[in-house]
Amino acid sequence: MPVEVRLQSHNGQTDAKIVAFTTNRVTGSLQPVDWKQHARKWDHLAGIKFPNLGKRPTVDMLIGLDYPDLHYSYRDIRGKPGEPIARLTPLGWTCIGDPNSGQDQTLFNRTYFARGQEDRNDLDNIVRKFWEIENVKTPSENVFLSSDEQKALSKVEQSLEFKDGHYEVKVPWKDDTPSLPNNYNMALSRLANTEKRLNKDPSIANVYTQTIEKYIEKGYVRKVSTKEETVTGKWYLPHFPVIRPDKETTKTRIVFDASAKFQGISLNDTIHQGPKLQQDLFDVLLRFRKYPVALVCDIAEMYLRIKIAPDDRTVSQIFMARNEN
Repeated sequence: MPVEVRLQSHNGQTDAKIVAFTTNRVTGSLQPVDWKQHARKWDHLAGIKFPNLGKRPTVDMLIGLDYPDLHYSYRDIRGKPGEPIARLTPLGWTCIGDPNSGQDQTLFNRTYFARGQEDRNDLDNIVRKFWEIENVKTPSENVFLSSDEQKALSKVEQSLEFKDGHYEVKVPWKDDTPSLPNNYNMALSRLANTEKRLNKDPSIANVYTQTIEKYIEKGYVRKVSTKEETVTGKWYLPHFPVIRPDKETTKTRIVFDASAKFQGISLNDTIHQGPKLQQDLFDVLLRFRKYPVALVCDIAEMYLRIKIAPDDRTVSQIFMARNEN
């Protein structure tokens, strides 16, 4: 609940009233830094009258930037680059920086900021998550896979083949014989909606049609007959354009919607999601900064170049938009 709090500096020169919300522990298990003790490590902090922490080594209050006058800096005392900076504020002396800087240690911390609802009853959890600090995994740590992830990876590895210049793989079904309803009418309805959208912008419609035609020329898509059947049944993938005018290359991209549900089920629901095989962005950025030159490359239409095994192809059928020309 909101309360009004009166703050006063030790020297009595600052007297302010603020409105704050109460919680059990402001920063969870995170404790304040006793700069009075740490100041002995640096010559430029000697003689500064840092406040005593008191008997309870806990943070009692967080003062947000909605009270900027209390964050004003009257004076900064700096040391060498990377060393803490002493700062005189309206509420007295404080210090910013790492109290353990200069010691031989390597610490990687990641802070997660949680955005919650305006329900004051959840304030305690929101603040706790805000201050939650978690160690970042180093690149050398092993990645542990769940049983489902191991099963998905095993199915892909066992079925993966290289044929005629392309990789071919079976769909990693959760069940060997998935039961999918006939979503023919749903996919046809989605196509009609896509056509209405394309008709409003002929330029996008033209790019959309050209993209589908290129897919056919490259062998990513082919025309099938109604007689083709497999043990896995049929499923029609709705598709729609995503327009990104800020992109320099692919401004209009076609998305095949495998998450579209019909009768409470989607194609994605019947397929193992599999493990995350991409490199962690944090690790990539560390390697990027390690050397003076970085090399990057891109495989155009990479996912489209991977073929689906013949027995599974009828679960990725699409309806073609009608060509008005």
